Amino acid sequence: MISPRYGGDPNDVPPPEQAPPPATSSDPPQASSFSTETTTILGAINYLNDDFRGFRVEVNDVFDRSSNEFNNLGSRMTSLEEQLVQLIALVTTPSQALS
Repeated sequence: MISPRYGGDPNDVPPPEQAPPPATSSDPPQASSFSTETTTILGAINYLNDDFRGFRVEVNDVFDRSSNEFNNLGSRMTSLEEQLVQLIALVTTPSQALS
């Protein structure tokens, strides 16, 4: 027995939907997919992308230089601390060192 879900009779198949007729040579040509406005917008996007890429490089360079200067500052502070310890040792009298 055929299920009523499928219409019951196998010969009850609906006709196919009509496809549009094929294009003929007398049809007007389609507009190009990229208009002047689209090309201009894409050009502006590429220009901005290049600008941001350059900006990113500059920011990274500044960050690297700052990081290097911070590391150098740390080594200079260590040297300064060592020099202060030496100065205190020179200035401190033996009686003060014992207290």
